Amino acid sequence: MDKLMRACSPAACLLSMLGAATVVAAQEPAPREIVQQRLPDGRVIFTDRPLPNAKIERSWQVTPDDPGAEARRAAAQRDAAAVTERIARQTEAERERQAERQIAADRAAAARAEREAAEARLRAAEQASADIGNRNILWWPWPRPPHLRPPARPQPQPVPPRKLEQPVPGPSTGGPRGPRQPVVPSEPSR
Repeated sequence: MDKLMRACSPAACLLSMLGAATVVAAQEPAPREIVQQRLPDGRVIFTDRPLPNAKIERSWQVTPDDPGAEARRAAAQRDAAAVTERIARQTEAERERQAERQIAADRAAAARAEREAAEARLRAAEQASADIGNRNILWWPWPRPPHLRPPARPQPQPVPPRKLEQPVPGPSTGGPRGPRQPVVPSEPSR
């Protein structure tokens, strides 16, 4: 810039600086003034061109939107939607990985439990074979050998019928049927 100022006259430098300022000003929209006015008949209007016969009640400085702002907003919304979609895909992938890890952990736990059960059965069988020398014989699930079985319980025998004598009322006992007679029970039905 110093070289430019030395090479040109003060008027040319001033013109070049004004040109640069207008280029910058052209890039940024100029602020506009919006006013609230009350007309003589009592109506209120909002305008950017004040009327000479109306009273100004309020005013605001408004910077209009840049023509490229809408395109930038749309691009930002597209970028935000793409980021949201990417995050949703990453979250879903993480859920799937977590579910796969849980399934793998469940399978490993089931395999470990099965292995421990098999080892426990093997230890029990080894203990059973070691206990034979100590007379703590465990024969499960096999039946006991005949010489180690407890004696069989005796079966009840049928009782033979007996002759029962019952007094039958008769003439000697003062009853209507006469003297006592032995009663023989009938054979049991089979």
